Amino acid sequence: MSLQRLILFLLISALVGISAYLTVTLMSTHREYQVQRNKLAETEMQLAQLRKEREEREAYLRAILNDPEFVERVVRERLGYIHPGEVLYRFDGFSEERRSR
Repeated sequence: MSLQRLILFLLISALVGISAYLTVTLMSTHREYQVQRNKLAETEMQLAQLRKEREEREAYLRAILNDPEFVERVVRERLGYIHPGEVLYRFDGFSEERRSR
């Protein structure tokens, strides 16, 4: 009977050891999975932001290429161009304040 108990003890010990090993391995794998899932979510957010930025830039480019009034407004605002006979007034600090909005 003691041989059966010894075998039973060894089997139970082996089962407990294997279970512990599998639990540790599973927890480690689950942790790695969570890290990768978080990185994926972060990357998808960045991708969405970059797509939005690309769409805005494409719209701006379309306006530059197809809308002469838009081009004129941009040239006047950014480069300070004026038509002959016009007078351009500049105020210190106004343009920086306006652009920061």
